[in-house]
Amino acid sequence: MRWPAPSPPLATSETPRRGIITAATALAMTMAAVYLDEGGYVNDKTDRGGETNYGISKRAYPNLDIRSLTPELAGTIYKNDYWTPAGCDLLPPDMALIVFDTAVNCGVSRAVGWLHLFPIPEDYLWNRLAYYRGLAQQKGFKLLKFLPGWVHRLELLRTAAPTMTPEDDNG
Repeated sequence: MRWPAPSPPLATSETPRRGIITAATALAMTMAAVYLDEGGYVNDKTDRGGETNYGISKRAYPNLDIRSLTPELAGTIYKNDYWTPAGCDLLPPDMALIVFDTAVNCGVSRAVGWLHLFPIPEDYLWNRLAYYRGLAQQKGFKLLKFLPGWVHRLELLRTAAPTMTPEDDNG
């Protein structure tokens, strides 16, 4: 399964030449991917984030009306609180996708820390799987129901990340 190209308002007005993926384009592509995985409004009582919309949780943003969150505001939050602090604009597009998604799902500090330990995409994703397996086994297995979704998310990343690497323009 491939993630679709972003649609407005997430799409950038920049049109990079073949083989070049700009930071703005990578941000738009990664936000579209995260939106696709996170989906819309959810209020699962067993989810530690609580009420969530577009992956933005009430736990992280207690003063925000989560149910009424717009894609535009979610995009601003993603850029200012996850993309930029995780340094994704400085990473190759494939790693930017993986680190950004990790920052959204696991926290910025964890995403950046893992990047220093696992700079290769496959290694990074294997580490993230180990983290999820550990979470699923904690506290009486209350989070076990989320493991299939987490694994699916990692599989999407494993498949999508290589497609974001710029093509060689020498052909």
